[in-house]
Amino acid sequence: MTSALETLSYITGIVSSELKINDDFPEITEAEPLEKMLESALKRSDIMALKEAVAAQSYRVRAAKGGLCPTVGLDG
Repeated sequence: MTSALETLSYITGIVSSELKINDDFPEITEAEPLEKMLESALKRSDIMALKEAVAAQSYRVRAAKGGLCPTVGLDG
């Protein structure tokens, strides 16, 4: 913790003894069940966007593979 204060002091130019740490967060005594946390994690917008990006890339791969297949024409 002291090295972090010294680094902050160096970056901000404030003497480390003058820095006050505000640590008034309540202590966590009980966590939510894992199943509930996983369910809510799957509904996050960034996770949903990544799932859609994976699906879009899989379609691009399928299209690229289709382009490698020989084509048949009736041009003679």
